[in-house]
Amino acid sequence: MARLILRLAPWLSVLAVAAAWELFARSGAVTPFMLPKLTTVLARIGADAAAGELWQNLGLTLYRSLTGFAIAAATGIALGFAVAYSRAARWLFDPLISVGFPMPKIAFLPIITLWLGFHDVSKIAMVVFDAIFPVVTATIAATLAVERELLWSARNLGASERELLHEVVFPAALPQIMTGLQVALPIALIVCIVAEMKLG
Repeated sequence: MARLILRLAPWLSVLAVAAAWELFARSGAVTPFMLPKLTTVLARIGADAAAGELWQNLGLTLYRSLTGFAIAAATGIALGFAVAYSRAARWLFDPLISVGFPMPKIAFLPIITLWLGFHDVSKIAMVVFDAIFPVVTATIAATLAVERELLWSARNLGASERELLHEVVFPAALPQIMTGLQVALPIALIVCIVAEMKLG
């Protein structure tokens, strides 16, 4: 019995939240615009799915968010290695990263819209702008955390700087870089949805 309750607990919590949503929306405490009834939301989702609009809009959202994420991942990893290895890059980009990381970057959406318009490119640019920071910071931290003994051993064996980067540094830093990518992916999806809500 206890095992059954443990298995059902997640589903019961979902049902409890759904019931609370429906009852609160029906109570009249808030307007339907602020909180529509759950049954109304599900009916609209079903109608959009039947008409094909849901899948079209879902595809556009995934295209924008994943494109922005891919650009942020590639650019962020490259920039992270550059900042970790180059004093000039560190001098140029480290202040920007330190200031930009904690900022609410969605506030720049109006500026990006003025520059790039209401097209897909502005939404993708907003995703890149938001998702790149976790990737950059994770790459920098991972690269600087590589054990010095590994680098010394590889250099003593005659490895070039390029071989050192590809064969030693990148594999050693990869787990932490993947953590940064895992953080960046949901950020990309959330920012894309917010940008679509604002820009249409």
